[in-house]
Amino acid sequence: MRQGERRYRSYIEVTMQLGWTTNADGEVVEDIPSWRKFTGQSQEEIKGWGWSKALHPDDLEQTTKIWKNAVATRNNYEVEYRIRRYDGVYRHFLVRGVPVLKDDGNIQEWVGTCIDITERKRIDEELKQYASELRQLNETLEQRVQERTAELAKANETLRDLSSKLLTAHEDERRRIAGELHDSISASLGAMRFRIHTIVDGMKGGKGSLESLQNLDSIVTEINNEVRRIMADLRPSVLDDLGIIAALNWFCR
Repeated sequence: MRQGERRYRSYIEVTMQLGWTTNADGEVVEDIPSWRKFTGQSQEEIKGWGWSKALHPDDLEQTTKIWKNAVATRNNYEVEYRIRRYDGVYRHFLVRGVPVLKDDGNIQEWVGTCIDITERKRIDEELKQYASELRQLNETLEQRVQERTAELAKANETLRDLSSKLLTAHEDERRRIAGELHDSISASLGAMRFRIHTIVDGMKGGKGSLESLQNLDSIVTEINNEVRRIMADLRPSVLDDLGIIAALNWFCR
């Protein structure tokens, strides 16, 4: 029995657990060296329910309730709570206890361990924080994608509208140029053709005159000036020579 007890205590020390035992009513009656070493409490201070004074005040009520229920129902005991170390720092522990039964089925004592899970809790919290940040990042990214998609859709709609307006402008400009060619150039060429026939007929009859040729030259000059005007409207030379600002000023004037 002594050898088994030594092995048990050695196992507890190696695994860095706090081993404990209580009587059938859940009260500490024997010394718990590992608990005293961790909490700094004396042997007298941990007896009965004195050990519970090392628990975090926020965990005490829930822990006491679960422990008393396990004792009353003879069920295994498992709970998490914080224990104050000798230096005042609280550490998280997973606590488990099982009843040791007598031959008649009654509880002889309780045996359990307290396992330090502080680092595991810290890692869990970091993982939760990371998952929360990742979820928030995904939501932000999804929102930006939706906003960008909406912007692109709006830009495409604007581009289609602009393309439609450009096509309309091209058609209007073609119509305007065609009208100017018909109203000015075509009419002037028709007048010049009529003049040429008149001169030719006059020359055949010996009635040609210098005045008739001068009138023809005047018509050709008008046509040439009109062609230059249309060309300037289409693409003024000032645009190539001085740039778009000067061209706009010229156009406004």
